[in-house]
Amino acid sequence: MALLRRSLCPAWIKMLKCFNSGVELDTFSKSTGMRFLLDFRTDLMHNAKTYPLLKPLDLDIKELFQTWFDFGFLSMEQLTWSSSATTLNQVIQYEAVHKIASWDDLRHRLEKDRRVYSFFHPRLPGTPLIFVEVALQLQIAGSIQRILDTTHPELAIDPAEATVAVFYSISNTQVGLQGVSFGNLLIKRVAASLQKDLPNIKTFVTLSPLPGFGVWCRDKLGEPDSLKLLVKPEELAALKDASSVSEINGAAIVAAIDNQPLKDDPKLSAALEPLMLRLGAHYLVNAKGRGTSPIDPVARFHLANGAYIHKLHWMADTSPKGQQQSITLMLNYYYDLSQIEENHENFAHNGYINATDEVKAFAREAQAMLASLAAGALG
Repeated sequence: MALLRRSLCPAWIKMLKCFNSGVELDTFSKSTGMRFLLDFRTDLMHNAKTYPLLKPLDLDIKELFQTWFDFGFLSMEQLTWSSSATTLNQVIQYEAVHKIASWDDLRHRLEKDRRVYSFFHPRLPGTPLIFVEVALQLQIAGSIQRILDTTHPELAIDPAEATVAVFYSISNTQVGLQGVSFGNLLIKRVAASLQKDLPNIKTFVTLSPLPGFGVWCRDKLGEPDSLKLLVKPEELAALKDASSVSEINGAAIVAAIDNQPLKDDPKLSAALEPLMLRLGAHYLVNAKGRGTSPIDPVARFHLANGAYIHKLHWMADTSPKGQQQSITLMLNYYYDLSQIEENHENFAHNGYINATDEVKAFAREAQAMLASLAAGALG
């Protein structure tokens, strides 16, 4: 049987395996061979869009990577200011969620009440494959600016007093490993490590963006008569007062959002809050991509890992990027370690999205309003 399996194995698979083993490729060490394959697949994925005949080769390499990067081969390390400069520089380079502006900024993210953990593979020494950034807190966080603020070091807390671990950024570093998922494992391993080292930590949450919400929300507000059906009378009055325009409509609200930082207009941001919380909850719970999957990629990731939607926060990311992609909304996905497997199974097999009563209530209310909007469009 083994002989038959080897005889049926395509020649290119045998060759690709040599890059990982180092056998018959004297020019390559095992580490440079793996580096070559990762770069090769990065180029392959790009070119496969133009040349579909390359797709089978791409899938074969992906299958090999899923075996070679199995969690049994990965080691988790906590990065510190004493870690190698090469490794830390890659953290700065590949941070994908909240840009690290400088080495001082990175040092803040490695302070005593912060943690950065990464997975490494023995074939790629010194190269973090994926890393997660954690803030140790006394309560669940609702503002990324407060977490990233470097101007008040005196506010840092004693890690032994922390009761909450906030995962605020997860970044992959290797494009060639697309489709090889180990982010879910990293979160669980970090949670277990923190529980062991800091037993007072009982709560594990994220502070996550809604990367597709900005485009989705602007489209909804752009539909005819959207504001009349999506906004309650008292909210409409507040929006008229705050926006200072002669005619209030969805297009005017979008223009008001896009024309200035919301953090500079407290009156407008307060008037927008109830509308955005409803739409944000609907986007997460009811808006679908393929089949029953949420349209939001971050939601798909965390819900598939067994988290549930805990709370939405308005004005949680007031940076230009946060206002553009999420209209300042962020949310906490809650990792209840005793319910992770149950939540994962319900989501994977039934498409069930677990959320708190508050989020579900916002979503039901928005869904009813949007149904009225759709019925009006059909009528």
